Amino acid sequence: MGQQMRQTLEREFKLEAHSGFVLPELPGRPLEREILVSTYYDTPDLRLAAFGITLRRREQRRGPAWQLKIPRDDARGETRTELEIDAPDELPPHGLTRLVAAHTRGQPLRKAATLQTDLSGVRVRGIEGDIADVVVDEVSAVVDGRPTVSFAEIEAELLGDDVAALQQLRRVLLGAGAIAGDTRPKLLQVLDVPAPATPRQPRPGDPTSIHIRAHLATQLGALIARDPGTRLGDDPEELHQLRVATRRLRALLRTTRPVLLGDWAPTLEANLSWLGRALGPVRDADVLLERFGRRASALSPGLQAPFLQALGPITQARDTGRSTLMLALDAPRYFELLDGLERSALGASVDERGPDLAELARKEFKRLKKRVHGLEERPSDDQLHAVRILGKRARYATEFAAPTITHDAAPFVRCAKKLQDVLGEHQDSCIAEVQLWQLAAAVRDTDAAFAAGVVVERERHEGKRAREEFPAAWRDLKQAASNLWD
Repeated sequence: MGQQMRQTLEREFKLEAHSGFVLPELPGRPLEREILVSTYYDTPDLRLAAFGITLRRREQRRGPAWQLKIPRDDARGETRTELEIDAPDELPPHGLTRLVAAHTRGQPLRKAATLQTDLSGVRVRGIEGDIADVVVDEVSAVVDGRPTVSFAEIEAELLGDDVAALQQLRRVLLGAGAIAGDTRPKLLQVLDVPAPATPRQPRPGDPTSIHIRAHLATQLGALIARDPGTRLGDDPEELHQLRVATRRLRALLRTTRPVLLGDWAPTLEANLSWLGRALGPVRDADVLLERFGRRASALSPGLQAPFLQALGPITQARDTGRSTLMLALDAPRYFELLDGLERSALGASVDERGPDLAELARKEFKRLKKRVHGLEERPSDDQLHAVRILGKRARYATEFAAPTITHDAAPFVRCAKKLQDVLGEHQDSCIAEVQLWQLAAAVRDTDAAFAAGVVVERERHEGKRAREEFPAAWRDLKQAASNLWD
């Protein structure tokens, strides 16, 4: 039997507690005091800690468990995905280590530090239920067999969705003498590892090589950050953003090809293309399932269930694609890609005498303009899709070049995204219609076939609307380009 893995979304804030700090009186009930012993694991060069990731074996009242915490984007505050497996094993379980493979890349995991935490606190309760656990952690650490630092901190972890109440708790604790200080995870504080830093944005006067390396580093960071969530598979947005990072990297290499020196770029391009092919089927199925789910909600109640049941082949295709994707993410070629991107971000060879990024971006727009001007009076679906691809390349190229362009590039980027969205909606409608006809032909349920026909009409309407919006979106982009480049 496989090990059971629990997953939670941890949303919290941390404050420092000075010597003698006492929690103020808070509504709720006291939490039972507990002493936890946590042994943290990392690579010799602390790659996990550098990304704010912690992997630990924790001795606790209910028995030993392995825990992995991964930072996660969330506009509502600091969040981390926490994964836990109850296991007495002395080595980290594969179910967790596979989620950080993009970070470790074959490096061994070893003990980095052992922390003992004396935990006490309150489960704060409001009118409508429990709000948060507020605890004081008194921490003492041992690194390489020697006692090192000790400190106390306050953690408040949200139990529900009342973010405003959590912020109110923060104000109360600050008023009681807590200090808004070090918010790094405990291991990073013990090892004195800086919190993950955003790569420095290049300045207008920097050489082209600095700009290219910075963009490579940014997109590599985005790719690695989305890798664990893609492996987990519980949030389609994680895979989507990993695919976006892959596409941006391909666009960067394609746009800057005229100034890249050496033979490093073609290998990266080939490996990025390979990764894109592995990501594509899963993302395409995710888009269709989400789209058809919205369409189903507009059907009459009697048609919803038959229609949703007819989507089985798409779900099956997604599952098959995901199995193939997981093999790709565990393949040596994937880790070679990451290593190659890392090397290039540090030392990509660039011809500084060639055209600068602004000129390269202008050329991408000229390619787009030539394609649009060559369209037939009523372009085919494939022609519009080709325009969308070139529009995306022009947008990405301008985003890369923005710091080097004299004028504000934001209006152009905004208009390019609008064009991309309009033509993306058109393309999605085209693909959806083809899928719906295939589903209708395959099912025997007349209600499901009828529902597919109803949704086809809706998709045709959306595709027609997108076609009608295309000329205006193009005019806006052409005007923005005139303002930017002329």
